[in-house]
Amino acid sequence: MTALNPVKRLLLGYVIKREESPWLQTWENYVAPNQMARGLEFGTQPFDLPRREVISTGSMFGVPTYRWLPAKSKIGTDFLIFYARTPEGFSKVDDAKLENGELRIEDRAAGKQITLKASLPL
Repeated sequence: MTALNPVKRLLLGYVIKREESPWLQTWENYVAPNQMARGLEFGTQPFDLPRREVISTGSMFGVPTYRWLPAKSKIGTDFLIFYARTPEGFSKVDDAKLENGELRIEDRAAGKQITLKASLPL
């Protein structure tokens, strides 16, 4: 999951195990003219809906819409976060792959790639 500001050439992103957090929600808040906040939330359900509705839906696109948390248990999630300056002309993210301790982020149309070293394994 990435958020790119091509004007400032800044890229923020997360690498998440799909089986732990298969869904992404985005939201925007317009506080006042020319002020905006945008959020990216990853989790175990696709939308903020009542529990009964989420459970009755079961799955969307072959992916469960909820995950059970048994009593007195814990669920943990590991993820990586990155923040980087992009090269001139980098305007979108086509792919991001974590392999052998390196994160490769591509803009195929621009023929640009960013390679970052992961400080921790996922």
